[in-house]
Amino acid sequence: MVFGIYLEKFKERLTYLKYRIFFNAIGTTSQHNYWGNIEVRHNGRVTNHLSFVTIEIQNDSNKDLQNVSVDIWADKRSQILGHSGNYNETGNVVGLESSYYSYFNDVLKRSEEDEELKQSNPQHQTPVQLLSEREWVQCNKKFILPVFNRHTGVKLNLLIENFEGKKPILTVSILHKSIKLIRQEDQETENKKLGLNVIIWGIVIYFFVTVMIIFYFPESKLPIKILGVTGVLYLAFGFFAYRIFLFVKRSLT
Repeated sequence: MVFGIYLEKFKERLTYLKYRIFFNAIGTTSQHNYWGNIEVRHNGRVTNHLSFVTIEIQNDSNKDLQNVSVDIWADKRSQILGHSGNYNETGNVVGLESSYYSYFNDVLKRSEEDEELKQSNPQHQTPVQLLSEREWVQCNKKFILPVFNRHTGVKLNLLIENFEGKKPILTVSILHKSIKLIRQEDQETENKKLGLNVIIWGIVIYFFVTVMIIFYFPESKLPIKILGVTGVLYLAFGFFAYRIFLFVKRSLT
């Protein structure tokens, strides 16, 4: 019975998915006395700033997941003009969630009808509700991953316009039982954090072991203290030795 309880807890533990966001600025519309007027267009329309954004999500866990919904929001000063998605390993397409897709098409259809009414009747005012819905679908995308196997990844691509000529702000979210989405830092930053943590914990353990040895072998305090100080300062010794090695190497070449 106890084993069964622990087994259930193990099954229900959180699965962590990592994501990264890559921004690639396509261009910014500007007017400059020296460079002249620069226009960035999308389907013939002048835009202030266009960015191509890629969101990579990785399942490094040992669990195969199903029906994972990925929500992406752009800030209110931006709008999403296009999207695509695919699985890294197979290239299979990642599509929009069916309910969101239907809602998006419905808002698009009503917006087209509203534009037709404006053309036929200049006094026509767009309903506030439609304006709110249009703004929401322009800033939001909902992708669905029917299957997200272990040790695989997906890429979600967005074409985004920012009305103020700046880099858009994105929020990525997954609302799913026992899944937590965390942002992955670049490899260099992660390696620095790993190295720093290894050094700190190594020094703590080394110091603790040294104290315990002194406690149990008090007759050898002096050599143990010297050994302990040497162990704590091994990084400094190694750093200076490496710098001397580089200096000698440069002097001889």
